[in-house]
Amino acid sequence: MENYTTRHTGKRATLKKGRKEIARIRGIVRKGFQRGRLLGYPTANVRLHNRSIREGIYVALVRVDGKLYHGAAFIGAAKTFNLRERKLEVYILDFDKTIYDQWIIVHLLKFLRPNVRFTSVGQLKKAIKHDVIQTRKFFYTREF
Repeated sequence: MENYTTRHTGKRATLKKGRKEIARIRGIVRKGFQRGRLLGYPTANVRLHNRSIREGIYVALVRVDGKLYHGAAFIGAAKTFNLRERKLEVYILDFDKTIYDQWIIVHLLKFLRPNVRFTSVGQLKKAIKHDVIQTRKFFYTREF
């Protein structure tokens, strides 16, 4: 298996300095359909084998090469594009490196909204923009 997911129930796992996480996902970044990049939000894509994590958008911390970055993560199938495969896609804020075939760890910190089907790509893009704004606000008001 190339990745594993740990779901924390009951008490949430505690990261350093008292940070809480909903779940932690570790996996290898794979090339996707490049839709995020075309929308202006390139994502790191990881196969998701655990079905217990709720589909939707999350605020996340992403560990790449030992460094932590802020991110907006999507768990689920891309309903707007009629896809069925559940996966993790994470937009790493202020990050422009190519990380295909590298291991990353994604710490899901806060649930923002459920996975929905949008009637247009324009609607999806507006929602992603709002998700990124909410993610930035989350980290701006907390020390991470």
